Amino acid sequence: MVISKGMSRNQSSSAIVHFSGGSDSTYAAAVMAEKFETVHLVTYDRVTFIGAKDYSEKNYRRLCAVYGADKFIRRIVPINKLHKKVCYDKYIKNLRQHGVIVAALSFSKLAMFWSTAKYALANGITHVADGSVPYMELYPDQNPLIRDRLREFFDDLGLVYETPAYDKAAQIEDLLYAKGITTSARVRGTQNDLQVFYLEQVLLALYLKFHLTTFGQKHYDQAILRLYDSKLKDIQSRLG
Repeated sequence: MVISKGMSRNQSSSAIVHFSGGSDSTYAAAVMAEKFETVHLVTYDRVTFIGAKDYSEKNYRRLCAVYGADKFIRRIVPINKLHKKVCYDKYIKNLRQHGVIVAALSFSKLAMFWSTAKYALANGITHVADGSVPYMELYPDQNPLIRDRLREFFDDLGLVYETPAYDKAAQIEDLLYAKGITTSARVRGTQNDLQVFYLEQVLLALYLKFHLTTFGQKHYDQAILRLYDSKLKDIQSRLG
């Protein structure tokens, strides 16, 4: 990973945020901006992603208006290569071990976490944050069991993983408005809450309907935990 211009390897007063541009990741970015000297807003892009730059731009500019443009380092990072590795390395082995869920999940967020770890380690960043919220817990990366596993993953790398929006999910709109980031306390579902969307979310929704009605929530939670644990261990071994 190439160190960005103007950055040092000992930038311990900085954090990196997964920034989709939606309300939750914008709130996470605001919290980190109030705690750290520099915040790296990283928006990930891939072939099937829609609006990686355009959809996230509006709230990025609003954050700059409140905290100053010098507070942030903005990056659009492609993850096509890492995503292929996450999805298809050891594919047959994983399919035999974990079943059809391997084919149903896209693992885009795992590729993001891999890229984030590389970026943070290369640039001396100590804290990682995203906009994870409880009402999205059917998405594997926001499931409580996997959130705990992600904390372990980052902790083993000497990094701190935070989810500032998680306990504030019901208040996010009001909090953004109070901070002067948005001009209305009701933005969800409007043009002021656009964020990166990827087509695999449709496939995931169809798979979830099948799995949850067939096996139930507990079975699903344990299945994704086993699978993500296996893949996170593999990523960690590659990071050295």
